[in-house]
Amino acid sequence: MAGSRKGWSTPERHDEGRRTGGLVTVEEFLELVGVSRRTFNRWRELGTAPQAIKLPNGQLRMRQGDVESWLNDHEEAAA
Repeated sequence: MAGSRKGWSTPERHDEGRRTGGLVTVEEFLELVGVSRRTFNRWRELGTAPQAIKLPNGQLRMRQGDVESWLNDHEEAAA
């Protein structure tokens, strides 16, 4: 589903700090959704954030598909 959301680029980039294999960094998610790290951490505590993967180095990643599903689940119908 790469490119289906504004600001979404192809997932197969291998630059330092960029998405690879369809994984989204926390920073990319924060920018996409427009929330603070504190809000994201609160959502994780409440269990309302997208499913995350904890890497061996402690960093978090989210599958692009999980982020897309999360966005779709939180989309409001235009009135």
